[in-house]
Amino acid sequence: MKKIFKKALSVFLATLMLFTATPAIIAMAAEGTATPAVPIISLEIISETADEVTVAVMLKENSLKCLDLTVASGENLILKEIDVNLLFNISSSNIENGMISIATLNSFVAENEIAKYTYEKLTAAGITSKDFSVIITGCGVEFEGNDVDVTDSTVFETAIPDVHEHKAAGDWFVTEPSTCDKAGTQVRYCEICNEIAETSEVALADHINKTTDRKDATCTEDGYEKVTCNDCGKTVSETVIPSNGHSEDTTLDRKLPTCTEDGYVRYICNECGEIASETVIPTEGHNHIVDTQLASCTEDGYIREVCTACGDEKSNTVLYHSGHEWLDWEIVTQPTYSKEGVERRICDNCGIDEERSVEKLIAKPTQLILSQQEIGINFRGTTRLFATVYPEEAAYSTDIIWESSDESIVTVDETGAVYAVALGSATITARTADGSLSATCEVTVSYSFLQWIIVYILFGWIWYL
Repeated sequence: MKKIFKKALSVFLATLMLFTATPAIIAMAAEGTATPAVPIISLEIISETADEVTVAVMLKENSLKCLDLTVASGENLILKEIDVNLLFNISSSNIENGMISIATLNSFVAENEIAKYTYEKLTAAGITSKDFSVIITGCGVEFEGNDVDVTDSTVFETAIPDVHEHKAAGDWFVTEPSTCDKAGTQVRYCEICNEIAETSEVALADHINKTTDRKDATCTEDGYEKVTCNDCGKTVSETVIPSNGHSEDTTLDRKLPTCTEDGYVRYICNECGEIASETVIPTEGHNHIVDTQLASCTEDGYIREVCTACGDEKSNTVLYHSGHEWLDWEIVTQPTYSKEGVERRICDNCGIDEERSVEKLIAKPTQLILSQQEIGINFRGTTRLFATVYPEEAAYSTDIIWESSDESIVTVDETGAVYAVALGSATITARTADGSLSATCEVTVSYSFLQWIIVYILFGWIWYL
């Protein structure tokens, strides 16, 4: 009943939106259907010290409903804690391998934090992008209201730099004192990895041997007249020469506005190549139209408002799929006693079909006959018995079990092959697997003439021990 209600509601909403938005839909058909936005996920550093680092998995753009994601770390990091956002209806985490599984009844939208990972650092070295890898393996959580796994098209990008960026902290330490002839050096260390994070020069002596340097001003940049000490290279004094302003000789540069960005009319100074003046052309905003796709048996549909110019999505209503409406099974190929049959059913909504096998016909055996009822074979000799089941149709579904009354005299395998182990007599029995029928054969084992000669005349009995 719930599935029928969903289907009726979807059809009603689709019909209502189509009726109220017919002109917009016609315009949309001329422009084409916009490509849906995909989720973009990023890995970012939240905090870091020499002993511990916390990173966050962020949804940077668009939205998602469910996600299976694993954050793997390098050998110098030990995962201590995973904190998943409480906004998810269903969530689980594995501290052993860094995997989380999340799902929500409603779309989880950017910009938002999915989960935080806290690690113990085994070395003080700063964290880089090479210390982590993120694997999106799909969506393993399924529940009512969350029928779509959007992670097939999820995009991942890391916000962690490839190279550790030092964070200088604490007092300056002088590593080389300065004189006027030679600049000294002072450093500050990184609060994360304790390596040198910042270096600066220290000048302690007066400047005597000096040189004056001059740079003329341009349209937008001031010039200067600078006095420099020739011994230590430091600037003793500097006088600013004001800029001249742009020339009246300019070139026109124009850019039309978009849905979200203003355009402009600019005049470029031909002397320096920079903007001399600029007039802003305001943006006109989005032109949203209604785009509708009805749900099928297996795929959801939607009713959404999309900008015809840039593809911006203003709203999106999901029309959930109803599932197949199967008709009754019909026989395609009749089964026989030796071969299975085939039957097929068809969906009344979309026309797709599926097939399954029909069990073979089974005939009950009424008679079991052995090829021989009494046989004699020589010591260590072999022969074979054959079992025939009647009626003939029963042979396709009847299994025969072979047994020997005394395996120290005669053995028999599953094919009816008989082997003489020692002198004497035994009974071979063949019966159906259900035990309803059986037949026997009496087997006598004796020496052949040649075997008697070996035993009694040539003393070959030792061979038989």
